[in-house]
Amino acid sequence: MSRGVSHGFSNPSADPARILPVVTPDAIRLVEELFQLERVGQVGVEAGREHAAVDPAAVAALHARYDSELVEG
Repeated sequence: MSRGVSHGFSNPSADPARILPVVTPDAIRLVEELFQLERVGQVGVEAGREHAAVDPAAVAALHARYDSELVEG
């Protein structure tokens, strides 16, 4: 996929799915840091069961550091 192209992932079936992403090291770091943001907010949340609330401004700032952005779609 070309740089700057909006994209997303979904599994429209009830069956488990697998993906094989081929990504840059920065994309991996972005995802790792997103998970770290979520973990910080997991006080009182059963790990793996619920998603913790994450400050949208912190998520936007993280994406900006990696020259990326979230788009609605």
